[in-house]
Amino acid sequence: GVTCYPNPATNEVTIEGAKDCEVVFYDVVGRKAALFAAITNKEVIDISTLQRGLYLVGITDKITGERVTRLLRVAQ
Repeated sequence: GVTCYPNPATNEVTIEGAKDCEVVFYDVVGRKAALFAAITNKEVIDISTLQRGLYLVGITDKITGERVTRLLRVAQ
């Protein structure tokens, strides 16, 4: 399973279980707000440029195409 913490987050979010995945943050209207590549099983991602609010985090395995989605609140 993939976990994202802390939630709510301020400047950084840790994503575990997403090795070799593409990580995309979508705002509440579905616009792509940020894109990252997770190389290791535990990635710390700088989200300080994201506006305060709710985001869907789409995590897609680059090899299998499997996708999971997590909800993240950014509280800056």
